[in-house]
Amino acid sequence: MKNKHLLLISLILLIFASFPLWKGYLVQQKSENPLKGYSEDSVTSIQYSRRNVSFEVNKSGDGWNLGTRRTDQTKIKDFFNSIKELKVVKLVSINPDRAKGFGVVKGQGILISLTKDNGDSVSVYIGFANPRGNGFYLKEINSPNVFLVEGDLNTLLPVSVEDWMDVTIVDIPFDSIDKITVFSSVQFILQKNDGGSFSKVLWGQKEDLDSTTNLVLKTLFSPLEGQRFLTEEELVEFDNNYYKHSILLEDSEGENLGKIIVLGRGSSEYWVQKEGSDDAFYLRGLSTIFSL
Repeated sequence: MKNKHLLLISLILLIFASFPLWKGYLVQQKSENPLKGYSEDSVTSIQYSRRNVSFEVNKSGDGWNLGTRRTDQTKIKDFFNSIKELKVVKLVSINPDRAKGFGVVKGQGILISLTKDNGDSVSVYIGFANPRGNGFYLKEINSPNVFLVEGDLNTLLPVSVEDWMDVTIVDIPFDSIDKITVFSSVQFILQKNDGGSFSKVLWGQKEDLDSTTNLVLKTLFSPLEGQRFLTEEELVEFDNNYYKHSILLEDSEGENLGKIIVLGRGSSEYWVQKEGSDDAFYLRGLSTIFSL
């Protein structure tokens, strides 16, 4: 009987002695990044929800798309790279009642849901930035665990749909453009000279453009990007308006590099569409050409 008591006491002491090790193991298990293993190669769908902004991006044969519109592929790659680089600093709470204080609940946090090609999925809330230093808070939707993590994922997430969309109208290298024909109230040509600068040709008269205008032209079409998509109502108005202008870009062989349809909407404001595209955009920045 005495030996049994000693054995029981030894067992109890052993359990107490090993408790810190078990506690450390459990905390380590809880502190694993819930987004680990969700890479661009394995994920086929990204769902995003932030207050009144919700959308879904899906992988297709030619990249990532939102419905029929193409997303900015570089921003999607940056998103997945930021997931890969996420570092869990520590587990800060396992109490569901404290989640709101970290901004990881519905109505406060940004909800991101990722689905893999094998059907596995994960949904996490991206919460407040850490007020005492670097990082931000993250919580898996069906778990009470709130993590403090380091990384730039929270700064790369979109505020609006356009933030992740490909808003490129044209992307033509400057060296490829030899001639720009502007069809406006008065048609004129911007012709590239041997030295790479442009001159304006109007009614057979040639006038060299100043250095500032040439500097703008050097980057204007590589790329020319919209600031937002036109709404359905704006697109109808754009299609039905007969007072549109256009800009034709050609190379040295006279090949059409792209034609841009333009409708002025006030001082420095334009609605723009590439010929043959269904999308049209609002932008500022074509005044340099139309004020010549």
